[in-house]
Order: sequence, then structure tokens, then C-alpha cells
Amino acid sequence: MFRNISPAVKNLLVINILVFMAQTMLPWGRTIDTTFALHTFGSDDFKAFQIITSMFMHADFSHLFMNMFALWMFGPLLERDLGTNKFLVYYFVCGIGGGILHDLTLMWQTHSMLEQAQQFFDNPSNSLLTQFIADYGRGVYAFPTLEGALDSYPLINGAHDAVNDIIESYSNRTTVGASGAIFGILLAFGMLHPNDRIMLLIPPIPMRAKYFVIAYAVAELALGLYGNDNIAHFAHLGGMLFGLILILYWRRHGGLYNYMRWD
Repeated sequence: MFRNISPAVKNLLVINILVFMAQTMLPWGRTIDTTFALHTFGSDDFKAFQIITSMFMHADFSHLFMNMFALWMFGPLLERDLGTNKFLVYYFVCGIGGGILHDLTLMWQTHSMLEQAQQFFDNPSNSLLTQFIADYGRGVYAFPTLEGALDSYPLINGAHDAVNDIIESYSNRTTVGASGAIFGILLAFGMLHPNDRIMLLIPPIPMRAKYFVIAYAVAELALGLYGNDNIAHFAHLGGMLFGLILILYWRRHGGLYNYMRWD
């Protein structure tokens, strides 16, 4: 299983696994999380290097497993198509692009949240508080569900505390994961091998790679716009977007094979 893994993919797998072990097993693992995870732009804790270091960190084992499984499945073939150096350039461009788009999206969401919070502060009411918590309370560490948020504060004297705590939770959010780079790899696989069959798990049916990539991108966009979870959907889309831009640039300037097309 591991004998035929390409060099760059093998090293990326090892680094990601070692970093996760450091996060979870070393006594200073929490310091690793707070220092090297990606903080939002404008945060006092944001550092430019976090855009790269966060790519090698994961929230839990399932997060690590899913990303590394996709890297192991699609990465070696793509590395052989592109060559190791170009594959690594592509991997990091997608990962960095995913982090940038994700943080830009968080900035826009935070701006909208502060406007809605100000409406409540100017004219406090139970309905405005309930709507604010419904829009922003879920997906935040302190308030994983709307019911939990409402139970944490009475909709009277504690209302301002609820809003301020949610704002603080948003400002202190961090993001980790190789998902931006992984989704870039999925995009490249779909463009380089559009008619290869990918077996879906649910439902268990084969699908051509190009349709799989398109469906996945549409689903991520819908979840990013209308979902309310703690998943960085726009990091996934950012990885695909930056990957697409790089692929089109390489193809136009003769850096990729002529068969790289969607038909």
C-alpha cells in the first residue's frame, strides 16, 4: 500500500501525522494550537506564517484521517503527472489560497455580525437577541447549538453578555487543516483525469471525476453560504479556486499537458 506512494506525498503524510501527534501527545500541545493555527486577519494573534503552519494541523483524528486519506488516494497520481516540484508548488498555492479566502470570508461575516449586534445594542429586544444567537451562536465554541446558547443566558439581564461573548468567540476563532490543499488536489485530478471513475460512499455509485468535482464544489458553496457549522467551506473553495487559476496559467504557458481539459 505504501511502497508506491510518491516522495512528496509520503513526506506530507509523515509531517501531518507527526504534527498531529505533537498537538495531542506533547504537554505543550495547546501552545502549538494557539501559536500556529490560523487566526483571523486583524486579530492580535494573527501572524503571516500561520497561513502555512495551519495547513499541517488538524482538529481531531477524523479530520486528519479524511484529509490524509484523500492525499494518499489522489496525490501520488497527481505528483507523477506534474512532477514533484510542481506538485509541491501546487499544493502550497492551494493551501495558502484556501486560508486567505477563508479569512477574508470571516472578515466579511464579522462585519455583518457587528452590524447586527449594534442593532440589538441600540434597541434591545428578545426577538433581536434570539435572531442574533440563531445566526451566529451556532458553530462557535461556546455555543455549539442554539438551544445551548439560549439556556446559557436569560433573555433579559444577560442579553448583552450573550452578544458580547459571541463577538469575542468570533474574534478568537482559529482554523486548522490541509483541506484547502486537498480540495485543490481533487480539482486537479478532475481536470487531468476527467473520465476516471470515483466510487462514492453514500450512495455507493461510481461517478466520473469531473462530475464529482463539480458536485463537490457546488455543495461546498451551498454549505458555505447557507450552512451553519464549524467547517471552513470557503477554505475548500479557496483551494479549488487558486488551484484552477494556477492550472489555467500553467496550461496557457505550456506548463501542463495538452490533454488537460474537461471533455
